[in-house]
Amino acid sequence: MSKPEIAEPFEAAFDYGYSPAQWQTVTRKLDAIGINVAISIAYAMPWGEPHSVTRPLGDVLQELAGVFGAMARLGEQRPPPKRHAEQVQKLLALLRAAVAGLEDHYSPLRGRALVVSEFARGLIPELEQQLAELVAAGKDGRSDNTVAMHTRHWRALMQLWWAIPAINRQHKHCIEFLLICAKPVFATATTPTAVANFVAHNFLATKL
Repeated sequence: MSKPEIAEPFEAAFDYGYSPAQWQTVTRKLDAIGINVAISIAYAMPWGEPHSVTRPLGDVLQELAGVFGAMARLGEQRPPPKRHAEQVQKLLALLRAAVAGLEDHYSPLRGRALVVSEFARGLIPELEQQLAELVAAGKDGRSDNTVAMHTRHWRALMQLWWAIPAINRQHKHCIEFLLICAKPVFATATTPTAVANFVAHNFLATKL
C-alpha cells in the first residue's frame, strides 16, 4: 500500500466530497459556462460496472468527489501504474496464447473449449483498455512512490465531460470544467498549468 496523497486522518463516517458551500460554488460556476447539473447523463463510474447508467450530472459529480477525496486519504491498494501495466501486459500475452490454444484443440472437449475460448476472448478488449489507461496514468507523472489520485479524478471528470450533451468540445472548455470540479477536492494539485498539460495528453484518449 502506498502512502495517501492527502496526509490527514481518514474517518469512514466523513464525506470527503464537496462541502455545501463548495457545491454551491461548483454549480454556480458550471451554470456560468452553460452546464446545468440537473441534466441527465449516461455515464459508467470508473469503479463499477462498465455499462453506463443515466443519472443527474450533479449526483455523478458529488459521488466522484466523495470517493476520490476519500481514496486520496486512504492511500492506494493497487501497484503503481508502470508495474501494474507490466502485469496486465503479461496477462494479455497469456490470455491470447490460451485463446489460440483452445481454438486449435481437437478432442471430445472441443465444444467446451470453444465456449471457454469465447469467454476469454471477450476479456481481451477490457484488459487492453485497462492497459491503455495504466500507460496514460504513468505518463501523467505518477511515480512508484507517489499516489496521484488527483489524476484519476481528473480522468474520470474528463470522461464525464465527454458524456455531457450539447456542449463546446474545445480543450479550453474541458480545462475549465476540470478546474471547477476538481479544485475543491484536490486544491494543491489542481492548478491551471497541471490541468492544461493533463488535458493536452489525454483529450481524445478519455473519449468513451
